[in-house]
Amino acid sequence: MQPVKKTQKPQRKFTKRQLARWQHQQKRRRRIFLGLGIFIATVLIITGVLWYFNHYQPLHRTVIRVNDASFSMDYYIRTLQFYGEGQPSSDLADEVVTLIQRNELIRQGAAKLGIGISRDMIDEELRSRGLPLSRYSRDIVNSEMLMNKLQDEHFEKEVPVFIEQRHVMAMLLESESQVVEVRARIEAGEDFGNLAGELSLEKVSANEDGDLGWHPKGALTVLLGTSVVDEHAFSSEVGTLSEPVHDEEIIKDMGYWIVKVLEREEEAAVRGILLGNEEEAQWVRDKLIDGKDFGELAEALSEHEGSKKLDGYLGSWTPGEVSPAFAEFVFNSEIEIGTVSEPIFDDTIATEGGYWLIEVLERKERANVLGILLGSEEEAQWTKGRLDAGEDFSELAKEFSQHEWSKEAGGDLGWLKRGKENLAFDEFLFDSDLETVSEPIRYDTFSTKGGYWLIKVVDKDDNRQVDDSYRYLLKARALEEWIESLWNDPENKIENYLDADKKAWAIQQAIEG
Repeated sequence: MQPVKKTQKPQRKFTKRQLARWQHQQKRRRRIFLGLGIFIATVLIITGVLWYFNHYQPLHRTVIRVNDASFSMDYYIRTLQFYGEGQPSSDLADEVVTLIQRNELIRQGAAKLGIGISRDMIDEELRSRGLPLSRYSRDIVNSEMLMNKLQDEHFEKEVPVFIEQRHVMAMLLESESQVVEVRARIEAGEDFGNLAGELSLEKVSANEDGDLGWHPKGALTVLLGTSVVDEHAFSSEVGTLSEPVHDEEIIKDMGYWIVKVLEREEEAAVRGILLGNEEEAQWVRDKLIDGKDFGELAEALSEHEGSKKLDGYLGSWTPGEVSPAFAEFVFNSEIEIGTVSEPIFDDTIATEGGYWLIEVLERKERANVLGILLGSEEEAQWTKGRLDAGEDFSELAKEFSQHEWSKEAGGDLGWLKRGKENLAFDEFLFDSDLETVSEPIRYDTFSTKGGYWLIKVVDKDDNRQVDDSYRYLLKARALEEWIESLWNDPENKIENYLDADKKAWAIQQAIEG
């Protein structure tokens, strides 16, 4: 059978006009595609440029340099996150700069001594702590491990096993005159240890009844946080009872306040329920009188959005902060704490009409107070004498007060509530005449600087074995002095390119993760 021949379709012929139109359409399509491509490319380029300048470049810019080692903004942010646990502050931002610089100085200094930690050991420690194997975490752990190794190996050789030591007794007292008085009592036969246990204002000497034991030179500086006792002990004869030895840097947990009360007023802690009409308010009050829980009814029924989720708690009020309608109930001393008010209509507390049921939780007096904190009763009496002679309280506070957060404000302590301070403080604040300057009031929960030591060198030994605990202290001190020497070495070039704006940006990035 012969195959059937396929009839060929006649080719379509375009007229010149059709061909011209088709070519025009093709050109138009090409222009559209080209324009679209250029647009997309432009968007991508702009996006890339913005990403580069707004994200990549700031993160990879060097912000800290220690000699030939540089640290990027990204490194700084990661370190901020590590130490700030997701909530870094401006104070921490400065501390982290110092930590990065210190860690790198330690690494470089240890390398010059031939001391280092292997990458494997660092990574093993990181895994044991569940920390990432990143540069910033490796540097943090490396620094810790290096300091331990330096102390245990390098400075082990620096601190001798046998060394000259002194057996010392000491007590810290608040003034020169007190030292003179206590010294006379000891010379008259009273026991140094008993008096030190009773009177010393420094915790270690008080707890040990003044007997600090045997120490090599430098150990007492670490133990007490001051070099004064150490220096005296190694420059004095055995058996000698010192004259008053002034120590202007020692911190003691006590001080004397001179205070002046400017004004007093009553303050009340209040909760309430806001209702739409008097009838509803009376119905709710009856429920409360019958023992229903105030907080539950406030949450269920109150129209005051700011307090209903807080069991109706409205905060603490003073007479000047509320309208007469509220003040008449809240500050009426004849109405007992816990009493629920009758419905009170008041349109002045963002109610635009409504009835309140109010309960007073607490009433307390408060006083607006100026204060000057001083280190000894003698200083306080001297300061009071100047105030009594007419000198300005605020100016003396700025000059002499040891209470840091109030001194710049001229001694302004703000409003203090009755019962929040010690008894002697409270008695003056709430029982004295206004504008009266107090006598010195001792307060043992505020720290002040300065005092006077009474010291006795009991014995000495030119070649005594150092106790292990003191060898550890001396090695730690040697390590700190070595680190300090790295900071002070002029050959170490330390640079910080972070200004306030960059640190603020870094904090924000650290918080956002």
